[in-house]
Amino acid sequence: MTALIRDRQIVGHDYPLLADDAPLPASGKLIVSLARWRQDGAALRAPGLEAGVRIPNTLDVADLWAEIADRP
Repeated sequence: MTALIRDRQIVGHDYPLLADDAPLPASGKLIVSLARWRQDGAALRAPGLEAGVRIPNTLDVADLWAEIADRP
């Protein structure tokens, strides 16, 4: 199991990382790259999907907040 930061805590998760070229599933939990989020954000917000966004550590989250604030 890998970890993520949620509510300022490091927590485990069961969200698999979806490759940028992989088809989107109809439902489930997943993590996508920022590039994939920007490309398919509307589809990733569909009911039944719970998508997190993987942000490179070279970017400032504050600069991206408007794009990702509604993510789990």
